[in-house]
Amino acid sequence: MSDINYLIIYLIACSVHGIKPLEKKIDKNILFEIYSLSKKHQIEYLIYSALKDSEKFQKSIIKDEFKIAKEKAIRKNILFEIERKQIFSQLVKNKIWYMPLKGIIMRDLYPKAEMRQMADIDVLIDKTKRYEVSNIMEKFGYTVEKFEDDLHDTYKKEPIYNFEMHVSLFKKSYNESWYRYYANIKHKLKTSSNNKYEYCMTDNDFYIFLVAHTFKHYESGGTGLRSLIDIYIYLTKKEKSLDWNYIKQELKFLKLDSFEQKIHTLVIKLFTKVNNKLILTKEEESMLNYIIDSGAYGNYENYVRYSLINKDGNITSINKSKYLLSRAFPNREWILKHHLIIGKSIILIPFYYVYRIFKTLIFRRKNLKMELETIKHIKE
Repeated sequence: MSDINYLIIYLIACSVHGIKPLEKKIDKNILFEIYSLSKKHQIEYLIYSALKDSEKFQKSIIKDEFKIAKEKAIRKNILFEIERKQIFSQLVKNKIWYMPLKGIIMRDLYPKAEMRQMADIDVLIDKTKRYEVSNIMEKFGYTVEKFEDDLHDTYKKEPIYNFEMHVSLFKKSYNESWYRYYANIKHKLKTSSNNKYEYCMTDNDFYIFLVAHTFKHYESGGTGLRSLIDIYIYLTKKEKSLDWNYIKQELKFLKLDSFEQKIHTLVIKLFTKVNNKLILTKEEESMLNYIIDSGAYGNYENYVRYSLINKDGNITSINKSKYLLSRAFPNREWILKHHLIIGKSIILIPFYYVYRIFKTLIFRRKNLKMELETIKHIKE
């Protein structure tokens, strides 16, 4: 593991445990890279909290950038909270049930809410009331960025506000089994102590969703360090009270049991024993490097790289050839997800392949070139 990656993991561990890092472990020569990496993963406040009492940090130029990021995180959290309460009160007034998701829940488990930085606010709403919700958001001055998507409607307002009003937790085209699993989630929910229209998941179901959401990003281009921190924070707060028999049963049904075991083991190793030597297996180190390279929301190269890895964790020229063939001639399962009518007819599939290839060569040559260059760039 590189010195930069090791140091940022160490600083995260110090921050979540409220421990001052050892001065000898702070390398002032890589603090700029630490700042860039923390910004990429949207954890500047978390890293600042660990570094703020370090003599080397206080003497560095980059401390000012960290302070600015910290102040922005605090301001954003305050503004988001005011806006969130106003919008939620309108949902209640209009008798629309809703459930806050992800970051809104997680931030209250962090040592300080501002440590869990958020780019947007995600809320699951009664999908039969999405037009009423749209009217509410427009009255608050929001612009509709996306509407009637099968996952969420997106609303934005200057200078920083971004709400994603979910009608589903996963797209049917992404994973039909998960889509069906969460389609009738309401019967598993419980009402919040705040009011009868606000719902929340049980601790067990929230953890399952947290793992599922992390995996979705992980295989779709990568998930950032914030996802690892979220899982670790949640486990430290809730692990002893969780029903692990139920969780393992549901994870197995969702085919997430193996991933959860790996990510669970990894976060415990990374963040539990702050000043102990970090010992990772080759697979764990590869997994961590992939996550660190991803940034907060992943990247295209990581998506391709993940698709090329075989069962042994290696990338070969055969894998690259198989990947290109699968892109040109996707299997029937993929076609059914994206083009239901064509997928149902075996006769139409060959015509679809011809259409797909010509469409790519004529209208998507830049995308094709980028994908081929990405594959070539990835080392075997």
